[in-house]
Amino acid sequence: MGGDEAEIVQGTEHRQVSVLLRDQRADRCVLILAEASLTPLAGIRPFANIAVGERAYSVGAPWGRELTIGEGTVSALHPNNGFPLVQTTAPILPGSSGGALVDARGNLLGIVSFRVREDNAMGFALAAESFWAPRQ
Repeated sequence: MGGDEAEIVQGTEHRQVSVLLRDQRADRCVLILAEASLTPLAGIRPFANIAVGERAYSVGAPWGRELTIGEGTVSALHPNNGFPLVQTTAPILPGSSGGALVDARGNLLGIVSFRVREDNAMGFALAAESFWAPRQ
């Protein structure tokens, strides 16, 4: 199910995109960017290679404050029925959902999804490899 329009922001650039597919259960979507390219990530870390205790950084727009970064650690890994989750102590605040969870080298660990309301130090990201698929 697609067809909606959206906007992505990279630095000071705002670009219109179309939503090709969305999966509300997994809190993810596939976007089409008509022109230009985005700055690539350093890499995408496989879920199996993420270590509990390593540094993790959340990047998002909490309360509309774009490109906010917060530091924490990977506190647990949850295979979770085909939707692997990376649990982190990096700040996950309202507006962070959809942002990146990266390691110290800028590799994508996951896409920030939610936090436990009672505990600001317990946030979750869907593992990056569940979003990435090589082009055919």
